[in-house]
Amino acid sequence: MAFMIWLAASNHLGPDPAKKLALITGEWALRFVLLTLLISSLSRASQRLRFLLQFRRMIGLFAFFYASVHLFVFISLILGFDATLLLAEINKRPYITVGVLAWVAMLPLALTSNAAAIKKLGARQWKQLHRLVYLSLFLAILHLIWQVRSDWSDALLYSTLAMFLGVERIRSMNKKQP
Repeated sequence: MAFMIWLAASNHLGPDPAKKLALITGEWALRFVLLTLLISSLSRASQRLRFLLQFRRMIGLFAFFYASVHLFVFISLILGFDATLLLAEINKRPYITVGVLAWVAMLPLALTSNAAAIKKLGARQWKQLHRLVYLSLFLAILHLIWQVRSDWSDALLYSTLAMFLGVERIRSMNKKQP
């Protein structure tokens, strides 16, 4: 976040600063979601890496924070809080709807990322609810792919990593079942 403030203050956001901020915040949101899932995978793969689990909740909240800033930048700086323009953009660009749905899927995760929620929901229901991270990730990847105009490298990298993490999670779930 400090880096984005520095970019803005030093006028390094290019000719379309709002678009650049939206790109940066969206990319960091996706990176943090992937990092939370990577931590889970690494902790399952090696007992020595289980210490990383203590950072997973915080990183997940960073993901939600950046996704929220991404959405706010789009609604405020790009659309100027214009509801008519928002409806026109949603109609013209379905990736916006998909991005909002990814954020909506993250909302209950952020709201229940505390010990009180785990206790109230029970560990089993809490874990089931937090599987929404995979839906959110899928929607975020789709949101990214639908926006690509020319350089597919980032979309390919993030999609490949998401696929790898999803397959790893499915395999680990199948190993637990008799």
